[in-house]
Amino acid sequence: MSSVLQTMNNHHLTNPIYDDEESANKSRYTVGTYDDVFGDGDENASTVLQRSQITKEIDVFFVRQQYGYFSISVSILQFFLLTVIFASCGVAPISVNPMVGPYPDALSYWGGKNAYLVVNEYEYWRLLSPVVLHSGVLHLLGNVAIQLETGAFFEREWGSQIWLVVYLSSAMGGTLLSCVAEPDSVSVGSSGAVMGLFGAKIAEVFCRSCQVGTENNSLKHNTHIEQLSGIFCSGTIVSLFTFIPFVDWSSHLGGLMTGFSVGLLLFAFQLKNQINFAFWGLLGAGAVAFLVFSFAAAIVNVSPPEGLRDVCDFYRGDLYQDGYECTCSPEGQYFVDDYVGDDNDAGDDERLLI
Repeated sequence: MSSVLQTMNNHHLTNPIYDDEESANKSRYTVGTYDDVFGDGDENASTVLQRSQITKEIDVFFVRQQYGYFSISVSILQFFLLTVIFASCGVAPISVNPMVGPYPDALSYWGGKNAYLVVNEYEYWRLLSPVVLHSGVLHLLGNVAIQLETGAFFEREWGSQIWLVVYLSSAMGGTLLSCVAEPDSVSVGSSGAVMGLFGAKIAEVFCRSCQVGTENNSLKHNTHIEQLSGIFCSGTIVSLFTFIPFVDWSSHLGGLMTGFSVGLLLFAFQLKNQINFAFWGLLGAGAVAFLVFSFAAAIVNVSPPEGLRDVCDFYRGDLYQDGYECTCSPEGQYFVDDYVGDDNDAGDDERLLI
């Protein structure tokens, strides 16, 4: 996808809306709508192509806006939050977090995915909060690099509203599947949301491929192939993050499926052919409904380990006996087992917060 950005930034493309070079230069980042470039099947498509002198040898990528505003804003927020976590909770040793990041209890405290707190404590805000957190510096740099390149270009191409819907829904879908498939761990990261953007782009290519009747099908085909190639390369890099601590493979898969399903529904509304709109729209609506009901049915049957209620003791006692410090839990507040009452109820075990 880097070639996409290089094409937009370094190669002069004549805007099909303008005839004079000066006006085209002013609008070089707003080439127009998809149909302005590739046509929508009517007779005016060939006229637009001839006037703009677009050939098969030129890579054509249209954008709706000059910058990826949400992509940039989310990336800045992610950098800021990791810095704050470091300042307040410290940095874990490499033996605990090889990504140069905080302790897992700090990740949970700041909003990481914790299936026990989602299912038993009804902290549903955690379905979205993991997207702005990362396990460490290396994880953050990898995700943000792809988010600011490929993700930002998709936002410029689709518009901020569509991008935000795909990003947030994919983040939620990724966290839900992670809670179901891997309920015994704490995890963070925007990888699921980024994979959702890739899924939505694949869905867009599927929808657009049905637009026939134009004289530039070869150009459109080449453009889609290059975009899919970029997605494959970026997706491979993001997938490698599943092998690092506190990142779940299920979050990537859930984000990809959600992004693809939501993308089918959203991009179907941009198709002018009624048959194509009905087909892809119903398929997208069905896919979204299937995911919603599947996640809802699965999450109620999840039984996360109760130890995740106190993440500090969970990791310090079961996984890291030595070298683990709980630096970010609320000071002086932890759960212990204590016996209270008189002789008649001395056997009752009550959890006290002290």
